[in-house]
Amino acid sequence: MQNTQSAENNHQRAVPLYQKVADHIRRCITHGTLGNQVNLTESSISKILNISRTPARKALTLLEQEKLIHKRSTRGYVVGSRLEGSLLKLTPEMVQLSSEDDFLHPVKEWQDVYEKIESEIIRQSILSKRRLNAQLLANYYACNRSMIQEVLHKLEVSGLVQRHFQSKWTIVPLNDKRLNAIFDVRCWLEPNLLAQAIPDIPEEVLHKVIVSHKDALSRFPETTGAELNQLELDMHDGLLQYANNSVAMVALQSAKAGLISSKHIVASKEVPLDDDDPFIEEHIDILEAVDRRNTDESRLRLQAHLIKARQKVIERLRKFREVVQENPTEFMKPWVR
Repeated sequence: MQNTQSAENNHQRAVPLYQKVADHIRRCITHGTLGNQVNLTESSISKILNISRTPARKALTLLEQEKLIHKRSTRGYVVGSRLEGSLLKLTPEMVQLSSEDDFLHPVKEWQDVYEKIESEIIRQSILSKRRLNAQLLANYYACNRSMIQEVLHKLEVSGLVQRHFQSKWTIVPLNDKRLNAIFDVRCWLEPNLLAQAIPDIPEEVLHKVIVSHKDALSRFPETTGAELNQLELDMHDGLLQYANNSVAMVALQSAKAGLISSKHIVASKEVPLDDDDPFIEEHIDILEAVDRRNTDESRLRLQAHLIKARQKVIERLRKFREVVQENPTEFMKPWVR
């Protein structure tokens, strides 16, 4: 029974994403949640289902071939046999999932695959430099090449992998030199972004983050790795978004390898946090300064926190190298100059 279930799961993962999207939209049309005269476009499908435009485009092309939708003379497609009257805008409710639907939601599939690959990549980056074989990567996770290319692009944006000539990929080593460079960028950008964000951070958002930190502190060290990672994201990403400085946020995106490494290492418990790790308390001090709308104090407290975090992360990765043996998966190949 278990083998049968495993085979079914493997078959489901092997189905191309565009096919799953097409199957789901087809069911929505058949069940009546997606009715006639609804305008379907690549952008609307990709936004609602949180996928790239490539599988959305292929899904729409497939449904057009089946004559379930028809291409408009201007933009996109229309559900039904012909255009009658005004078009209806696609809404999330029209393509919602029912409890009995066996469709594997693209969002969940994307997140599951990405998290697994990110963990493998970040662990290897701490140990040595390796090159990646995209086809073997797709085979290993039983998904199509287009999804793997999306995953690799996101990893590239975060600074975890690097693309070379002819789409050759390598894992960027996360050594002490790179970690110091990453923290240099974070120390330059984060305190100033937080200072810019303070006037526009909604009170309800800030108070929710403060409450979650105090709740986590009351249960520490029993707090889960996922909870700790969320605290880090709230402090070092979520609140900074209110600075509304897209240029700085793009630059900061490539300096996230330190945060990502901590997420996976702490979750694995191979190098656990000390029972008295003070990072939550430091976060609370920063957040309370933000709550007082004290820009200078918030900036200085975040600066001090990052200075301490730099050495802690470097030491954590050194311990990881001491206790974990290198065991690269089949899609990681030796680095050859």
